[in-house]
Amino acid sequence: MNKFDKKIEDVLKYFKPTKTPEELTKKFSKETGESKEKIKKIIDKDLEKGEKVEKEHTTHDKIAKAISRHHEEEKLNYYKDLAKVEKK
Repeated sequence: MNKFDKKIEDVLKYFKPTKTPEELTKKFSKETGESKEKIKKIIDKDLEKGEKVEKEHTTHDKIAKAISRHHEEEKLNYYKDLAKVEKK
């Protein structure tokens, strides 16, 4: 592991643990009553968007992924809704 990757890993230690896509699927399926398959598709698509959005703020994939998971944990379709707000 190079020095840069070591520093990134050190930074990530200060983030709260992120939920996996599977954990998010279970959470939102239970909250919404929708099937796990439908929720998983929504989450996968939104996390993909989220990682691209967060790459505007960081160049490191792991940090962008962690931030996007934190936001998605707050609200299903976080990035879809964010895009709507930004268009206004």
